Amino acid sequence: MGVRVMLHRRDGELVRALPDPGGGTFDAACDFDALIGSATLPTIGGLDPHGDATLGGLTMADLIADVDNALESARPGPRLRGLRRLRAMAEMVQADESLTLRVVGDQQPIIGMNRSSARF
Repeated sequence: MGVRVMLHRRDGELVRALPDPGGGTFDAACDFDALIGSATLPTIGGLDPHGDATLGGLTMADLIADVDNALESARPGPRLRGLRRLRAMAEMVQADESLTLRVVGDQQPIIGMNRSSARF
């Protein structure tokens, strides 16, 4: 299924039907998995593709910088759409400390690897 990023309120409530930068609405950002592990994108690159993480306002400036970097070379298609959605959510978290981003890694079990959970 791949990595998904969703916007949550601090009480855990999922925020749905966010305004999509491309028009319409969306509930999650995805399709940027190939960037995980990238040394040139430290925040995106540092995500665990099989774990979960909660990102708060303190990491949003770095995340937005990573997304902007990745957008420079993104071609039209799913990855570009996912990065634009991720940036839109990061801007919301940066502007409202009651919001967080929840990163949910690929749910496919990996033999010999435990799922991890981290908070940033």
